[in-house]
Amino acid sequence: MGWNHGSTSLGGSVASRLGLASAVCFGIAAMLALLLMTSEALADDHRRPSTALVAGSDRQKGRIVGMSWARRVSPSECIVTDGTNGTTFPHPLRYRTADQLSVRLRKDEMPVEYSVEAWRSVRRDGTPRGPSLLVPASMEPHTRDGQTVAWDLRFQSPYQLGHTYLMATAYWADETNCSPPPDLGSQFASWTFHVKTQNP
Repeated sequence: MGWNHGSTSLGGSVASRLGLASAVCFGIAAMLALLLMTSEALADDHRRPSTALVAGSDRQKGRIVGMSWARRVSPSECIVTDGTNGTTFPHPLRYRTADQLSVRLRKDEMPVEYSVEAWRSVRRDGTPRGPSLLVPASMEPHTRDGQTVAWDLRFQSPYQLGHTYLMATAYWADETNCSPPPDLGSQFASWTFHVKTQNP
């Protein structure tokens, strides 16, 4: 009787310890999974993308001129970075009229809205002269190993020869609720580019 009882008590003690150990391991695994999902969400959604103008085999880095970008730094805290620079343009990238232009947005989420504006000339201080021309554009995914890694904003220069001053703007949905929807202003950026068209 005693031995059986002792055996049962020992078995119960071991089971309790195993149960406690399992609960602790499960809790740690759940925390690690939550941290991993949170870090992936933060890295994926809340990074302002870099951009480049693509013309044939040539590239031009986008110049950031305006943005409002929210990012979550903890489960209960968000930081919004916003501001504007003067709308100026980089040195021209020369390209042939036969080449299609595209702005590559290095972010795997597709923008919910986008636009391309163009100017024919600038003032002495480098800012655009006169009203802009809205350029028709389309959006296509850029993939690597079957995965979307960026989005290409494709368009043609509205001017046949000479200088074209461009500004691309894109908006993204805020997927971690740093700002209440439908506030698109929490996730947008504008970049400028400059091309000089020459004959093929």
